[in-house]
Amino acid sequence: MACQGDRKLIHLVTGTRGEGKTRTCINLANKFGEIGLYCGGVICPGVYDGGEKTGSRIIDVKTREASRFSSRKNGGDYGIEVGEWLIHHDGIEFGIQALKNALHCHIIFVDEVGPLELSGRGFSRALHDVFNHRQVIVVLRDGLRGEFASKFHYLKFREYDLSNGVQEIVAITERVLNEF
Repeated sequence: MACQGDRKLIHLVTGTRGEGKTRTCINLANKFGEIGLYCGGVICPGVYDGGEKTGSRIIDVKTREASRFSSRKNGGDYGIEVGEWLIHHDGIEFGIQALKNALHCHIIFVDEVGPLELSGRGFSRALHDVFNHRQVIVVLRDGLRGEFASKFHYLKFREYDLSNGVQEIVAITERVLNEF
C-alpha cells in the first residue's frame, strides 16, 4: 500500500443531503468488487421509518457487518450530540476498526467525514493512515468543503460534486480504475 511519501489522490464525493452520496459509494463498492478489487472502509446509509430518517447504521464494506451509528436525540441513549443527531460511541469504534481493517484493501471508503472528524473526534484517529492509502473515496457534505480543505491542506484531492449529475459518477469510476 502507499507509504507516507507516496500519497495518492483523495476522491471527494460531495453533495447536499439526500443527493445520493451514500448510494453512489454503495454502487461503486459493488462495481469495484465485481471486477475483483477489494474494498473496505465504512458506508453509513440512513434508517427510515415511514419515509422519515430516524438514524443511520454503519456498514463495514469489507465484511458487510453492520452496527447502529446514529439516531435522533431522545434522551435515553448515550453518545455525541451533533445537531439533531446522537452519534453512538459503539458505532464510532466499529467504524474506526473497519477503517483500520481496510488498510490492505485496494479501495477504502469513508462515508463520511463530518463535523466530528473535522473537530478531531469521530473517525479522526483512523484518518491519517487511511489518507496515506493509495485509493480513498471520501463522502463530504457541501457545507464542509472549506473546512475539509483547511484541515487537510496537505492532501491532494479531486471533488466529484453529485449536483453536476451522472457524469461525476462516471468520472470517479474512470479515475479510480485508471490507477490499477
